[in-house]
Amino acid sequence: MDHDNSFRRSSSAKAFVCVSGKRKSGKDFVTRKLVSGIAERCPDFAISICTLSDSLKDEFASLRGVEAAQLKGDGPGKEYVRKEMIAFGEGLRSKDSAYFCRKAFSQRLTVHGTANGASDEVVVVSDCRRPTDIAFFQCLSPAGAVICLRVQCSLATRQRRGFVFKNGVDDTDSECALDAANWDFVVENEEGCARRSLQEQLEDVVTELERRMAPT
Repeated sequence: MDHDNSFRRSSSAKAFVCVSGKRKSGKDFVTRKLVSGIAERCPDFAISICTLSDSLKDEFASLRGVEAAQLKGDGPGKEYVRKEMIAFGEGLRSKDSAYFCRKAFSQRLTVHGTANGASDEVVVVSDCRRPTDIAFFQCLSPAGAVICLRVQCSLATRQRRGFVFKNGVDDTDSECALDAANWDFVVENEEGCARRSLQEQLEDVVTELERRMAPT
């Protein structure tokens, strides 16, 4: 908790969007679209992307002596070690549930503007997987400016994108811990089959973000 207090005092972040979704639901794609929408509507905001899984993959790659890039891409490399990587992460989280959140937040990538305190910074967390992940960023938010967003699509759509169910992966907390969470927004990422376009859905998110960041 002392670590979290230190992060809160030093952070320029004014708001967080915590994105979650199953494998092959399109979390990264939706994150990129959301960032573009925020930048277009709110050009004075600094925008950063925080990827929790990258901090895990960096540490795991260092331990195994492999290139982290092999674990971060869409290639088969990470699938061979996914179960081992999950077990490695769970071991560290059992001792410190915010371990990877702190590491990822300190390494977040600013993709629009300058996150130096001169501008309001929005941090989009691209891959929240557990209630403790969301709780960490809620703790950092100065006034509860945290939007929780779930990306979802049908199983058939996920399978068309390459999803294959794997025991020990898709039935673990890494994929299931947020199944019963409450969301501010549920975004349907169905490639033209959703009731509303992805852009329309994300415009609602940006509108709510503007509202929460408005001076009181």
